[in-house]
Amino acid sequence: MTDIQKWEWIVGKRVQSIYDMIKAPTYLMVHRMKFMHAIWAHLIKLVHKYRKNCLLLVGYLYGILLPLERHFSGKEIQTFINRINSKERMDTAIERIVNRQLEKDVRTQGKLRQSIPMGAIRNYNGNAVGKGLRIPGTIRYWCMTCKTFVGFTPEDYWSHQEKVHGNSEVREWDYIVRKFKF
Repeated sequence: MTDIQKWEWIVGKRVQSIYDMIKAPTYLMVHRMKFMHAIWAHLIKLVHKYRKNCLLLVGYLYGILLPLERHFSGKEIQTFINRINSKERMDTAIERIVNRQLEKDVRTQGKLRQSIPMGAIRNYNGNAVGKGLRIPGTIRYWCMTCKTFVGFTPEDYWSHQEKVHGNSEVREWDYIVRKFKF
């Protein structure tokens, strides 16, 4: 068995396993033979073109095959493949796949500074602003969960929230940004 035959066999096995994994979308399910044949034909051209340079060949082949396997196994979704519902979209998707213009998920952190709810601010010892001749009252912060007064400053309010309820003033979370792999 020559090197080209080995690579053709490897590509054929991987393409067949991807073919068996295709379960959605409906249009792609019906036309999966055409879809996978176009990708297989491109991969065989790469095998013949780069047969002398094994590292380059491996990079090209697995740069196409592995993202497809991850997509159809549900690990890394490629949204343009899920949107295939016509011949034009399928041709566009095939072109993107063979040119390795795939999407990847990038996790970034977001921060959100919370504000103190209006129900947590209570007037203490005085009138509300504009309600008479007495001076405006002092603000006292109230915990709406514990139903207790927690202090006179926003720092007191947030320190109570963080210590007792685990609710910090600044919330952080990870979210996914879809980027293109080039």
